[in-house]
Amino acid sequence: KSVPRLGLNADGESVELEQSADGPLIAQVFKTRIDSFVAKMSFLRLYSGTLSKDASVTDVRTGKHLKVGQIYDQQGAAHDSVESAHAGDIVVLVKLDDLKVGDTIHNGEVGPVLPAIQFPEPMVALAVEPKSRADQTKISGALHKIADEYQTFVVTRETQTKKMVMRGMSELRLQIV
Repeated sequence: KSVPRLGLNADGESVELEQSADGPLIAQVFKTRIDSFVAKMSFLRLYSGTLSKDASVTDVRTGKHLKVGQIYDQQGAAHDSVESAHAGDIVVLVKLDDLKVGDTIHNGEVGPVLPAIQFPEPMVALAVEPKSRADQTKISGALHKIADEYQTFVVTRETQTKKMVMRGMSELRLQIV
């Protein structure tokens, strides 16, 4: 028996999602990855319905209508193009820059929204100083891309010290970044 999945209806009440390929499309972005060759990759889990190649979907957070291009089945480093995905599948959509982690997508039908994914607050901070003024823009852009990929990594600018500060879950993780 599968574990029941809960969503939130328009009134904010919990409702059980029925995992059915015949139901309305309900999917959630649970990870993003920025690939220098492919662009932005959004990993989705389909909780209900079917997602087809070239379909039009709605991002519940923004209300924007998005056109799905290719759908990929990712297995390690390899990815294969598929025509459609069904409830229970995990797939990758590319070049949809508006999608963020935690976004729920629908196929236009009003339905439950999946609750936001809760991530822990970053605990460790480290100041970042570029060697030159020209490097500051490069570093800032690169760190913001990393922040898009990892929800436990945050980049801020301290107003008092005017330093760029990155925050993460551990000192080791910040050193790796």
